[in-house]
Amino acid sequence: MLWLLLESVLVGAVVSAIAFGPTNLIAMRHTVRGNTWNGIMVGFGSSLADLTYACIPAFGISFIATYLDRWQGWLNGGAAVLLIAMGIMFARKGLAFDAKQSTRFAKTGAFGAGYMLNVINPGNVVAYGYGFSVLNIATDHFNLTASIIVALGVFLGSLLSWAGKIWLFIIARGKVTDKRLEQAFKLIGWLMVAAGAFILVWKVLL
Repeated sequence: MLWLLLESVLVGAVVSAIAFGPTNLIAMRHTVRGNTWNGIMVGFGSSLADLTYACIPAFGISFIATYLDRWQGWLNGGAAVLLIAMGIMFARKGLAFDAKQSTRFAKTGAFGAGYMLNVINPGNVVAYGYGFSVLNIATDHFNLTASIIVALGVFLGSLLSWAGKIWLFIIARGKVTDKRLEQAFKLIGWLMVAAGAFILVWKVLL
């Protein structure tokens, strides 16, 4: 069981680390502008979304996987439109936001943004299923205890990955000027628009 837990932590950490999307940008934006706790809440919400999707292959929830597959086109279309909208927002506004905002409502909003922006991506369940198969984690033969261990392992791995990201964002805050960050955010924003347009055309319209 310990080895299973460690493998699941590895899957969660790797999938979270390679998935650079809107949640990472929002967390970075909060952190580099002084709202470290808001950045942490974005990461926590994103990790909870990872846990949600990891439960599908871990618990063998086939009806959810079937539903996702059935509505894949609509889900891809929605994700593409959201990616384009978020990209335009980052490209136009960059780092423009109130860095002094640190109320409980702001933290709740940051958590909600982290969760929702990650949970609407149905590709996550595919990524976790692939990660389990690479490590030969046969989730279809799990009992309840093993399924819980896998789900919690993924959650812990995602949290560890986010801890590393927040740490890097804090380092960047002290060494990177606002002008360079502004340019980076705008560049990434337009890349998000391009990626969203590609998904919309390739996965939905064709």
